Amino acid sequence: MDVTFTETADEQRAYLTRRAVAKGTESHAYLLGRRTNGNVRIEIVIRPGNPLKEVARTRPDYAAAGPAIAPYLDAGLNVVGEWHRHDSLPRPSGGDVRTLREIEEQFPGYLCIITSTFHDDRAPLTTAHSISSGILVEHTVHVERYEVLGRETTREWSVLMTGAGSGGAAMFPQLIKLGLKCLTIIDPDTFEERNLDRHIADRSAIGKSKTSFLKRFARGRTTTKVRALTIRIGASTQHELDDLVQSHNLILNATGDPLASLRISATARRHRKPVIHSGVFSHARAGFVFLELPDGPCYADAQQLDVRTITDDNATMHLLREQYGYTEEELSAVAGLWADVNTIAALQLKVLVEYLKGKTPYNLYVIDNEHLTIERHNIAQRATCICKGEPA
Repeated sequence: MDVTFTETADEQRAYLTRRAVAKGTESHAYLLGRRTNGNVRIEIVIRPGNPLKEVARTRPDYAAAGPAIAPYLDAGLNVVGEWHRHDSLPRPSGGDVRTLREIEEQFPGYLCIITSTFHDDRAPLTTAHSISSGILVEHTVHVERYEVLGRETTREWSVLMTGAGSGGAAMFPQLIKLGLKCLTIIDPDTFEERNLDRHIADRSAIGKSKTSFLKRFARGRTTTKVRALTIRIGASTQHELDDLVQSHNLILNATGDPLASLRISATARRHRKPVIHSGVFSHARAGFVFLELPDGPCYADAQQLDVRTITDDNATMHLLREQYGYTEEELSAVAGLWADVNTIAALQLKVLVEYLKGKTPYNLYVIDNEHLTIERHNIAQRATCICKGEPA
């Protein structure tokens, strides 16, 4: 068995080690991750509550552990073992081995990971052991370093962004810095004064096309070829949408319009192109980012989670009143609204970056702006979903 720490998890382990050394205690943490093909990937190192720490022993805070670990279990992770620090002993103690043997039947393969620190010039040593048929087995420990996104990858990609409103505008300045081959923006709307509080545009843009403004904004700021089109997604423009989806590698859906999103989803599936959708919940208190792959669940499957999106063009201002809970005048007075939308837009762009790196283990991310949390989920395709057929 190989044991791999993500770089972030390893930094969490190293931090706990430094604190334990400074206090002269053993310390303790739970390890959460995934088992795949007999190997273990550790993503979270967590020390819930207030463990009772002593020089050669730490008692976990069991009362705090359950509630702290539950959200990670809901997200698909498992408790794969525990970690603690030893002073100069580079292996499990006799007590550690007895504990592993006692729980082997209930928790097969449970890991005892130890970071040993020394009083000489030796660097800390991290080891991993488990029990197999009563025998103590040592495993190789690796650290999976964070992978950066190189321009040799991005320069071959063409991205279609649908929607140039508040969410699209929040993504755009970072999106044009990725070094993409081509970026095409489609949106039918022109600027109104009320849009300016939630957009990178200035007053000179009022009455002008949102997409044209973004294209002008990109001049001198990017090597990406930026195209701007004023297209309203619907039955009458389906042929144009088909051509655009077919000629791009990936779609970023920032329309916030459920009907448009369903059409984008269906079109992308026909052409086997991935889509990264985003949406905002009532009062922008929360939102979601959904990665739709050609052979996975579609936007309609995500809608089963009671996802309610909003759009802020003239034709659907009533949805703002209903879902935001504000009148048009009140909406203009909400100073933090664009910050909330920015959080969702930034996550949508981050999911794009991770997708380009080939690292997207989840397909749904739910952002809670009120509590500043992100939940990760993997939703499944429904047998009765419209994506099983070919929607009109």
